[in-house]
Amino acid sequence: MPTSQELAAQLSVTAEADSETGYMLLLNNRSLISRELIDELRAIVRRRLAQNLAHARRIAQLTLAAVDLLPEPDLAASGSAHWAMGNVHYFSNEVEQGIARYRQAIAYYQAVDGSGEAQQVQGNLLGALMDFGALDEAEQIGQALLERLKTRPIDLPAFNLRLNLGTLAQRRGQYAASLEHLREAEHIALTLDAPVRRAQALVNQAVSAEKLDRLEMAEALLDTARDLFQAAGELADEGLAWLNRAILDYRQGRWQPALIKFDRAAACFETAELDDELPTVWQYRARCYLALNLAREALQAARAAETAFSARKMPREVAYAAQTQGAAYRALRQPILALLGLDRAWRLLNADGEQVEAALVSVQRASVLIDLQQPMPAQVDLGAAMEILTALDFPVRHAQAQIEAARGWLAAGQVPEALQALNVAWRVGRRAGVQPPAHLSFPIHYLRGIIAEAAGRIELAQSEYEAAIAAAQLVNQQLTAIELRSGWMDDKRPAIEAGIRLALQREDLAGAFFLSEQARTAVLQNLPPDNADESANSITRLKARWMALITDPAASAPSVSPEALLEIERALADAYRSQFIRDSREMECTQVLTVSQLQAALTASAALFVFEMLGDELLVWVMTTTDVQVVRQLASISMLRREVIGLIHMMEEVLLFESTCHPQLVREVEREARGLARRILDPLSAVLPPTITQMTVVPVGPLVSLPWQLLWEHSGAARDIRIELTTAARQGSVAHRHAWSGLATETAACVLGFSPDDQLPFVSAEAQAVAALWPGECHVGEAATTQSLLAGAPHASIIHIAAHAVFRHDNPMFSALRLADGWLTAHDVLRLPLLHRPLVVLSACQTGAVVLRGGEVLGLVGSFLQAGASAVVVSQWRVDDAPTTDLMREFYRQLKLGQTPVAALWQAQQTIRTLQPHPYYWAGFNVWTS
Repeated sequence: MPTSQELAAQLSVTAEADSETGYMLLLNNRSLISRELIDELRAIVRRRLAQNLAHARRIAQLTLAAVDLLPEPDLAASGSAHWAMGNVHYFSNEVEQGIARYRQAIAYYQAVDGSGEAQQVQGNLLGALMDFGALDEAEQIGQALLERLKTRPIDLPAFNLRLNLGTLAQRRGQYAASLEHLREAEHIALTLDAPVRRAQALVNQAVSAEKLDRLEMAEALLDTARDLFQAAGELADEGLAWLNRAILDYRQGRWQPALIKFDRAAACFETAELDDELPTVWQYRARCYLALNLAREALQAARAAETAFSARKMPREVAYAAQTQGAAYRALRQPILALLGLDRAWRLLNADGEQVEAALVSVQRASVLIDLQQPMPAQVDLGAAMEILTALDFPVRHAQAQIEAARGWLAAGQVPEALQALNVAWRVGRRAGVQPPAHLSFPIHYLRGIIAEAAGRIELAQSEYEAAIAAAQLVNQQLTAIELRSGWMDDKRPAIEAGIRLALQREDLAGAFFLSEQARTAVLQNLPPDNADESANSITRLKARWMALITDPAASAPSVSPEALLEIERALADAYRSQFIRDSREMECTQVLTVSQLQAALTASAALFVFEMLGDELLVWVMTTTDVQVVRQLASISMLRREVIGLIHMMEEVLLFESTCHPQLVREVEREARGLARRILDPLSAVLPPTITQMTVVPVGPLVSLPWQLLWEHSGAARDIRIELTTAARQGSVAHRHAWSGLATETAACVLGFSPDDQLPFVSAEAQAVAALWPGECHVGEAATTQSLLAGAPHASIIHIAAHAVFRHDNPMFSALRLADGWLTAHDVLRLPLLHRPLVVLSACQTGAVVLRGGEVLGLVGSFLQAGASAVVVSQWRVDDAPTTDLMREFYRQLKLGQTPVAALWQAQQTIRTLQPHPYYWAGFNVWTS
C-alpha cells in the first residue's frame, strides 16, 4: 500500500498527460485520501508553478477533487486545496480568481483553532490585492500581519510579509518606508542564511532607492543581488537583476552599458527558458539603438517586441514598440511607414488612458507631417498635444511641442505665429533652469536664425546660428556613446552650414572657418569612457566568439547569418569602447583651432588646404603663414562622388586585361585624373604663392579615396610640391604634430608579415627586407601575432605590417588585418601602446579606406592615428602583391637616406612607375598624418 507521499508522486506523474487519468487513480485509491495527501499535492503545486504552470493547474484540480473524496469534511484540507488553486490563478495572471480562492482558504484555516497557515495565505492575498489595485485593503491586511509578526519567530513567512509591505509602500509612493521594510526583509534573509531571499530584497530596495534619486545606491544593490543570484544558479532572477540594472543605465542615458546589460539579461532568460521577460529586453534595446542612431537595429528589436507583446495581449507595451518603430522609420527617411507606426501607437495609448504618452506621440506624428510638408494637419496634432501637456504641467515636452509647432508655421509661411511659438517654447523651457536645456535651445536658436535671415537681419541671424552651434556643443558634452559623438552633427549640420554661409557673405573668413572647425573637432571633445565595468574582462571572450563565427570579415557570403554577426560585433564594440581611455596627448589635440593658430603652425614654404562641403558645394580654405582665402564652387559633391568611384573602378580594371592593353588603359586613367584635377586642384593654382613647396590636404567626403599624387601630377597647378594628407577629424592636431626629423640608425622597428596558406607569396620577403634595413623585431608566419605587436609597439619608431586586410563599409571599426592568431580590428588598434609616435606602414589592400561620420575617420587609418601614430602609409585600393613589395623596399631605402615619409613614398612610386606605368601599380598608397 503506497504512502501519501508515494501516491502524491504517482498523481503528479499522471497529471503530466491529463487530469482524467489522475482522477481515476484517486478513485482507485480513495481509502488513502487524507489531509497529508492534500498537503503533499499542495507542495507539488508550489514547486511546479515556475516550471510548468499547466502541470501545476492539473495537480491543483486533483487536489480539489481529493477534498471532495474525503470520507469526512476537513477544513484544513479544504484550505490547502483552495490555497493551491489560488496560487495557480495568481501565477496565471487570473488575479481576481486567485483573490477569491485565497479568501476561501483563509476562511477555512481560520475556522480551525490554532491554525497559523491562515497568516501565510494572507501574505499571498496581500500580494494579489496589490496587483489588483486594492491598496487600501492590502494595507489593512499588512498592518494586521505586522502586529502578529512581533510575537512570531524569524521565519520565511516573516520575510515574505516584509517583502510585500515594502512593495506595497512602493505602490503608494512611500519609498523611504519601503526601504525600511525591505531592509528588515534583508536582515531576516541574512539570519536565515537565505542568499536568494536576500537578493530578492536587494532588488526591491534598488527600486525604492532609484525613486529617491539614490542612483549609486541602487546600482550597488542590484550588482550585489546579481552576484548572489549568479552564485546560487538562479538564472531567471539573475536575468531580472541584469534587466533592472540595465534600465538604470538606460534612464541615465548610458546607452552602451545598458545594451551590454540587456544582452546579459537576455542570455539568462533564454537559458532559464523564461520567455516572458524577453520582450521587455527587446523593447529597451530598441530604444537604446534609436538613441545611438542605429535605426535599423532599433526597428528589428521593436518589431520583435511588438510581436511578442501582441501575443500576450499587452496593448500599452505594443504601443511603445510601435512608437519606437515609427521613430526608427523616420530616422531611415521612410515617413509614411513612420506615420503608420505612430498612428498605431496613438490609438492604443488613447484606448488605454495614457494621455501624456499619447500626446507625446502626437508631437512625433506632427514632426513627421512637417517633414512631408503638411504643416496644417501637423498643427492639429500639436494643438491637442499642447493642451494636454499644459494642463498636466510637463514643461520640457510642452516646449518640444511648441518647437514643432514653429516648424509647422514656418513651413506654412506664417512667420509671426512661428515666432510666437518659439517664444512660448523658450519661456516654458526655462522652468528647467535659468535657460532651456541645450537640446531645446538648439532648435529654438536655429529657427530664429532662419526667420532673421529671411527678414534680412543678417547680424541677428548670425548670432542666432552661433548660439545654436554652442547649444549643439553642450548637447555633445552630455553624450556618452561614440556613435552619438561621431554622428552628433547629422541633424545639427544645417545650422552650422547656415552660419558658415552667412560668415562667407560678410567676408568673415576666420569666423566661417572657426564654425567649420567646431563641427570637425566636436566629435573628439569630451570623451570620457562609458562606465561599463563588467565589459573590461569580456573582450577576449567576445573576440574568440567573433573569430569562431567568421573567417573573413568581408566575406560576401559569411558562414553565419548577418543578424548573428551583427549581434556579436555589437557586444564586442561595446566592450572595446567601455575600456578605451584616451590619454592627455589625444585630448590636447582636440581643441578648436583658429586661422591664426594654424597659420602660426605652418612654415613659410607650406600651405594648408582644408576642404569643406556646404550642401552640395565643395569649397576649400587655402592657408599660408600670411594669408587665408576661400575658393568656392569647386565641384558638385554628388557629381564628384560618382567620378571618384569611377576612377577607382577604372584603376582596378587593369587586372582584367593583358599587359599589351595597358598603354590604352593608362591613357584612360590619366584622362579621368585630369578631369578631376581640373575641378579640384586647378582653381587653387592662382592662389598658391610661388614659394610654396609643401602642402597638407584635409579631405572630406569622397575626397578621402583619391590618389592625390596622381591628381596633382595632372593638375595645371602642378609644381614640385609634396602632398601630405591629414585626417579631417584631427585638424586641430596640426599645431601639435611632431615634425619629421628623420630616422636615426638606432630606430627600432616592429615588422610583421603573415599570409594565410601562402596566399600572398611576397609577404615574407617584404617583411624580411624591411627588417634588414632597420634594427628591431621581425615576426613572420606563425610568429606574426597580435601579442608580438603588443610587445613590440611600445618600443617601436616604425611599425610595418604586411598582411591580408579587409575594409568593412557596414561596420568600419571591424575593418581588420589578418595576423597569425586572428584578425586585428580597428577596435584592437585603439588599444596599442604607440608610445614613440611611430611611422606605421600597412602594406595590404584597402587599408586607407575610411568612413567619415561627422568629422570622425573610422577605419584602420583613424584608429592608428588616435592610438598615437605620427603618420600612416596606407593603400587606397586592392594593391598587387609583387609591385607592392618592390615599392616598400624602395620606400624604406629612401627613408634610410633621410627623406620624409611623403618624399620617400613619392620617390618609391616613381621608381615602380618606370617598371609598371599603370597608376594601379604605383599610385595606390597615400600618407596620412596625425
